[in-house]
Amino acid sequence: MPPGNKASQALLEEDLIGDKAIYPDEESMAKEFEYVAKKLGLTVAEFEEIFKGENKSYDDYKNNLFLITLGARIANMLGLDNRIFR
Repeated sequence: MPPGNKASQALLEEDLIGDKAIYPDEESMAKEFEYVAKKLGLTVAEFEEIFKGENKSYDDYKNNLFLITLGARIANMLGLDNRIFR
């Protein structure tokens, strides 16, 4: 954003602070929702199902966090790494 564009900067700050809704009406929000669903190759119903579904974190998926942490701690004990782990 150009530094001289104070009107745009003020609108951006209002959106970030929460004084102004990003979507003033339901119609524009529905259009945006349809656009995103289309870009993802989903129907609106499929996208709504995903959107309203259970939130997930990285713990819900298979990963090697234990092995990575173990290797990092061993390297730290051997003096090969100087990071501090909590």
